[in-house]
Amino acid sequence: MKVLVTGAGGFLGSHVVEEMLSAGYDVRALVRRSTGAVHLDRPGVERVLGDMEAPESLAAAVAGCESVVHCAGLTKARSEAEFNRVNAAGVANLLDAARRAGTVRRLVHVSSLAASGPSAPDVARTEDAPAAPITRYGRSKRRGEEEILRCTDLPVTILRPGPIYGPRDVEIFAAFRLAKLLRLIAIIGRGESRISMIYGPDCARALSLLAQDRTDRTGAIYHVDDGGRWSWADLGDAIGAALGVRVRKVRLPVWVFQTVGTLSGWLGRIRGRAVVFDRDKVLEMNSSFVGGHARILADYGWSPQVPFPEGARRSVAWYREQGWL
Repeated sequence: MKVLVTGAGGFLGSHVVEEMLSAGYDVRALVRRSTGAVHLDRPGVERVLGDMEAPESLAAAVAGCESVVHCAGLTKARSEAEFNRVNAAGVANLLDAARRAGTVRRLVHVSSLAASGPSAPDVARTEDAPAAPITRYGRSKRRGEEEILRCTDLPVTILRPGPIYGPRDVEIFAAFRLAKLLRLIAIIGRGESRISMIYGPDCARALSLLAQDRTDRTGAIYHVDDGGRWSWADLGDAIGAALGVRVRKVRLPVWVFQTVGTLSGWLGRIRGRAVVFDRDKVLEMNSSFVGGHARILADYGWSPQVPFPEGARRSVAWYREQGWL
């Protein structure tokens, strides 16, 4: 049995590769570059070069695969159009390749809670709630979902994780590094927003279960989280404990974050580079994104194993082993 994992050279994709190998699959790993990603240099893994904007490369990658786990996507871009080329049009390209292959029995698409839109701080947003994304990234991920949901000729599943972190992650790693250097975490506004986190290997385990489904179930959306509804203060405390330092929590007005986000986005445009922190990121930080995992527990028996405090400790241990911290 063979599974295609797109974005296999990235953080989440690397953990999905490991889970699918453990499940007895051979893995075809779609990567954009032939260098790096040493975690793919193992028995049972075949590297192929491809790009979500190059349909001919996707056709070759999908050929002969029984399952597809689509992890590839942009989390930062210079414009909404750039997000859409990968996170929406790229999904359509992959679906077309999967249909034409004739061997694919399940395609699992990694979306995001950003596609569903904000929740109340104390109530998990359900998968059936009308999608109301508030950022360019969230809208592009929702458009990708819409491509998936229009598919009628092969079984498809959508997974919406919240922020994913853990060993090999480079984006949320920045918060660990800043906490170590500055011994503080900046909290936006009143600090009332709450967020669902998910440990990378836990998320990969959910994707592996979905990819192995051979029923006719199709079009289902699932949220995954670690069971917590974390405030920024909670996250700061957990990161500080993992680092073994006392992290001071500093509350700053929303306008301070907006100003920094505006300047960061402006500098990115001047340099022609995508940036992680901009006004859209401030919108997300000042909103709650609580997802829960009741549906995937009921349908597949999946539940999280690693809450954020423990995941933070494991992440710090890995970062230190690699010399990142």
